[in-house]
Amino acid sequence: MSEQDTDSGTRRRTILKVGGGAIGGVAISGGALLYSSQPAAAATQVNTMATVELDSNQQDVTAVTIAPEIGFQWSDFSDGVSHFQLDVEVTTEAGLDETAMNNLLPDGESIDASTVKTNWSNQSSKTSAVDVVGSSEFITDGSNNSDVSDVTAGSNTSFSDHAGTGTVNLTEQGLASNSFSPGLYPQNVGDDVAAGARVTINITLDVRDESASSSPSEATIDYDTIEYGVIVDNPSASGSGGDTTLNSDASGE
Repeated sequence: MSEQDTDSGTRRRTILKVGGGAIGGVAISGGALLYSSQPAAAATQVNTMATVELDSNQQDVTAVTIAPEIGFQWSDFSDGVSHFQLDVEVTTEAGLDETAMNNLLPDGESIDASTVKTNWSNQSSKTSAVDVVGSSEFITDGSNNSDVSDVTAGSNTSFSDHAGTGTVNLTEQGLASNSFSPGLYPQNVGDDVAAGARVTINITLDVRDESASSSPSEATIDYDTIEYGVIVDNPSASGSGGDTTLNSDASGE
């Protein structure tokens, strides 16, 4: 899953795409919509492209970013959808042991290095949630929110329809700066050593119609918890190889 960053030749970049779905026992398949006597909204899917950068010798994780693509559907909005509010909260856990790292790896993969490093320089964790979306309010064209790169209605759907589907794309959000120090992620991972951290993402999307003359319509979607590992597995004896491996699964709780 890794590829050398040919621009500088000094970083190794890994990209992860994670899938998600609806929470609370609501089964969704295909383009089916939920109809009821009240406005309703539900998750369709969420993909988050996670990018991890390391130095060329697998010693330090230097950057972690996510770029969520959030799918949703709505029904029984008499005048369609006009506004959204989005919350993306992230927590981390540094210093995973071998069992925890293996549980986060894709099926069929396991830690290859003989030594597991659970403590590193300036290690820290963010056990309380950090909201990575600076301005959570936006409208159907995504304007007035720099964290939103695009908002699109589904095929044969308009946001003025009483029912439909849509997608919100966020700009890339950094998780190794500001509230997230580099010590959250593996550092000084030498030859024949593995180290890892867990990243947990919780997403909530409010779908609203504020254009109606009557009382506004509103429905809230709580997405599945997305969980993945930033895991550096460096079994190379020469120090020039090794892989950064991230899981490709999402779990809902």
